[in-house]
Amino acid sequence: MRTLTVQGIEQVLSPGWQISDKINARTTASFSLPYLTTLTDIEAGDEVILLDDVTVIFAGNIEDVSTAQNGTLIEYSLSCTDYAYLAGKRTVYGSYESKTLTYIITDLITNFLGGEGVTLGTMPDVTIEKAVFNYISGTQALDQLRDAIGMNWNIDFDKALNFFARESTASPWSVTDSTPVKNLRVEKSKGEYRNRQYIRGGYGRTSSVQTESPTPKPDGQSRNFVLRFPVAEKPQIFINAVEVSASDIGVNGLDSNKKWYFSYNSNVIGQDEAETVLSDLDAISIQYTGLYPILAVVESVAEIADRAANEPGTSGIYETLTVENSIKDGAQAITYAQALLLKYGRIPRKVTFSTETSGLRAGQLLPITRTLHNLADNFLIESVAMTDAGPNIRYSVTALDGSSLGGWEKFFGDIVNVAKSASIVINENEVLIIAQVISETSDAMGNVEIKTFAPLYPAEDLYPAEDLYPGILTGTVTVND
Repeated sequence: MRTLTVQGIEQVLSPGWQISDKINARTTASFSLPYLTTLTDIEAGDEVILLDDVTVIFAGNIEDVSTAQNGTLIEYSLSCTDYAYLAGKRTVYGSYESKTLTYIITDLITNFLGGEGVTLGTMPDVTIEKAVFNYISGTQALDQLRDAIGMNWNIDFDKALNFFARESTASPWSVTDSTPVKNLRVEKSKGEYRNRQYIRGGYGRTSSVQTESPTPKPDGQSRNFVLRFPVAEKPQIFINAVEVSASDIGVNGLDSNKKWYFSYNSNVIGQDEAETVLSDLDAISIQYTGLYPILAVVESVAEIADRAANEPGTSGIYETLTVENSIKDGAQAITYAQALLLKYGRIPRKVTFSTETSGLRAGQLLPITRTLHNLADNFLIESVAMTDAGPNIRYSVTALDGSSLGGWEKFFGDIVNVAKSASIVINENEVLIIAQVISETSDAMGNVEIKTFAPLYPAEDLYPAEDLYPGILTGTVTVND
């Protein structure tokens, strides 16, 4: 028996409800209620829980609600998302250096997400070298951590925030020739196929550039000097071979009362207007670490030749440019390009089927062995759609092929190993300014004395005097506030 509650109160559930579970996306659900029981109304944000007997199959909050008249009743249509939306409600900020993932998540929960009911769940033993979250949504912060360490995250039905390895999530059952699944279909598509992969990354770091002389040379007028590369961090400045104190060098637009200024990702070093301009007899040199744009390309010669043979009269080349600004060096760009070619460098198989057996979730690895379709491999479950099927629940499953990768375990495992073998740095060059919310309460009291005078008119025998006022006092009123 299935039971739907809204704000903890059981409701009558119309047939035809749906739940959609997709990899790397929120689980969504839609329900219809023919009428309400105890609630007087339903609002966006109300909590919704659907149970199959005693098992929770969906828990989250209402994103959208609409009403329509059905005879003499009002029918409610609810669009819901799982508890992952709680992370997106909050804007988070913080700077962390050489901290474990557990420490970072605990801090985010303490300062932000705990107020939404989120608790600490399962965390891997991973250390982040540096991470700066500069007023971004909680979802963005968690996604950046996810991408950096090669793991997924979720907020489960108990509102616990978990990070978990993608390559270790096995399905509870497999598909064989005897498994009772319906409408099994195998599709092949070259929609995302590529055999040449370009990667445009962020900015890599040069080695330290020793005593570069910027342009122009000092001329008694110029205060801005241009370097070959944009600056990655605070430079060392030498005037006539004498180093300028680091405390006299500031970030342009943030610091003041400095002698020299620089900006991250800018190749201009500026002198403060209050300083004596350098003459043509002076010399300036800069020691700094620069930034350069990253562009990498990797191709599969065998796949190009195979496509050319199968598509006569063509080059056989399928190329794609992917922009990933989080990549900070050329080796990482090449590794990422190779991983994308491993994933998309062949025309894959997609398997779809329906079943009434529960247990399959997006992100699991599903073994499929079907003789007629020549299938014998692990497939990554991309999505599971749950729909009402009378007394049962119908699960519509979409799974992606990973045979050319040596299995999805190897593909995801390689990505994780790359992440763990390198320093994990997120938004290294962000400058975090924490705004303080300040409020105060003040009270003021006073009283005003209001006097009433009768009008005074001229007369032949009336003259000014020290005790003569322009009118006769008729009353006094004191007003307090």
